Amino acid sequence: MALLFSVLLLGMVLPAYAEQYDFILKWGSYGTGNLEFDDPRGIAVDSLGDVYVTDINNNRVLKFDSNGGYKTQWGSWGSGNSQFKWPYGIAVDRLGNVVYVTDLLNNRVQKFNLNGGYLGQWGSGGTGAGQFDAPMGIAVDSSGNVFVAEYNNHRIQKFTSGGTPLYQWGSLGSGDYNFNQPFMVAVDGSGNVYVTDTGNNRVMKYTNGGVYMGQWGTPGSGNGQFSYPAGIAVDGSGYVFVADHYNHRIQKFYSGGAYKLQWGSNGAGDGQFSGPLGVAVNGLYVYVADTYNYRVQKFGPEYTLTIIATPPTGGTTSPPPGTHTYAPGTSVSVTATAYSGYSFDHWVLNGFNVGSANPYTVTMNQDHTLEAIFEPSVGVPEFPGANISAIAATLAFLAAFYLNLKRNKQLHSTAGVTRISRA
Repeated sequence: MALLFSVLLLGMVLPAYAEQYDFILKWGSYGTGNLEFDDPRGIAVDSLGDVYVTDINNNRVLKFDSNGGYKTQWGSWGSGNSQFKWPYGIAVDRLGNVVYVTDLLNNRVQKFNLNGGYLGQWGSGGTGAGQFDAPMGIAVDSSGNVFVAEYNNHRIQKFTSGGTPLYQWGSLGSGDYNFNQPFMVAVDGSGNVYVTDTGNNRVMKYTNGGVYMGQWGTPGSGNGQFSYPAGIAVDGSGYVFVADHYNHRIQKFYSGGAYKLQWGSNGAGDGQFSGPLGVAVNGLYVYVADTYNYRVQKFGPEYTLTIIATPPTGGTTSPPPGTHTYAPGTSVSVTATAYSGYSFDHWVLNGFNVGSANPYTVTMNQDHTLEAIFEPSVGVPEFPGANISAIAATLAFLAAFYLNLKRNKQLHSTAGVTRISRA
């Protein structure tokens, strides 16, 4: 039976990755303290994993480590250098040296080093090249070029890292080159530009030079639909994450717009949202500015480990047989314990014999199926569920019965020969 089950596993196509995102941690509450927010909206992560959040009603930027530990902050209400009137979008360049912030009511972009040191600015109110009317989203490509989404001018502008205008596209409308209040912008590793076109409830995709590539989304709450798409981010594999504001969820898409998955619902519990507006990705981890819950939440994909004991009457495991979930990179130690009359033989991981080390450690870098193979002890027949003492007693009885039967047969045969000889 154990051999048959292993052969069947070898013939199966096992899933490599059944993805979903688990809540990992959160930080923040309403207020003005170092770990408090008043409407967190923009969020970004640098190459070291540090997290930057625009706290718009407190007119500041806060910096945290990857687990929410406070590091520093800068900003206050005003129009001077390092001051803000509603800091909104935020981005860190690919080299991890410069933080860019859209200063919405001051109609400008400000540049800082990673600790908030002022580096420069550009912009003023207006509709001309290099001018802004409510700049919101901001993103940086691998060459250091900066893209800004203008909410009220319904366009995207592209700049050098120093603020020199390079190109712009967009106007009010619903066509391929139109926007209705573009909210946030993101750039993938190939330089393609993604825009949340909030008023049209869609995501738009363009080349780095603004050539239309595609779009997806309609109003609604179904898969791939939106109700005020806001924050947007692209991971290293090209997957696109969108903060679906009024649907209180995050949706994940393939780079061409095909729906992949979602998580979240309206509420204040772990993994729930109240009007999320910002999303950022760093490797496997997703950070969400959970705006009206005044907090940041961190998520990561989980993997499943399915453990099987074969046969089930042969033994068990710790963790017990069944399906368990773990965060990526977790090392799981599994121990096999044989029942009486059996011994542990070997492990089968995803259909392959991986030896008899006990315990066995599985690294959770994908979904796994781990089978513990138990075999009957030497000299004992495989009677599932049998009591070994009872088996031994039965065997002793049969042996005694056989010897007694043989002895009686010999006596009967001797008596017969004697009677024949006398005749």
